[in-house]
Amino acid sequence: MYNDHKTDVNHIYSFKKNLKMTETEIYNYLQLSNSDFEPRLTNRVTLREYAKKLQEYAVFSGYFYKEQLISLVAVYANTNIVFVPYIHVKKNHRGKKLADKHLDELICEMKLEKKISIKLTVREDSAAHKLYLKHGFYTIRHFNYEGTDILGLELELIL
Repeated sequence: MYNDHKTDVNHIYSFKKNLKMTETEIYNYLQLSNSDFEPRLTNRVTLREYAKKLQEYAVFSGYFYKEQLISLVAVYANTNIVFVPYIHVKKNHRGKKLADKHLDELICEMKLEKKISIKLTVREDSAAHKLYLKHGFYTIRHFNYEGTDILGLELELIL
């Protein structure tokens, strides 16, 4: 059975599913992560409005290091087609396969819930793009991020 809270094999990071976050907590995390995205989140959305939307409709999971949230995933899972609008790992915790583990957890849970597929968007040729391909996602649409010449991809994984 899927655990709501568990510590990884190295006992360094703890994973929590179904995180309860306030709009302010989400907003603060979005602000901290904004510059890690290309294009930046603030070039695509108003962070306050985005935090409100995520708080209202998304389900969250995250990894913690010494009680600090260092990785966050938001998922819209209210239909048979799941959408992941946000996935982030803080820079000083990258390279530890946390995004990999997030995806493994998400895929496992969505299969248990009998979902049809998982969709997300990503910048082409990014490290995240390579990670999603490794997990079996494939491209269903190309697009340019609004107001930029940055190529984005909509990816899907059939469960």
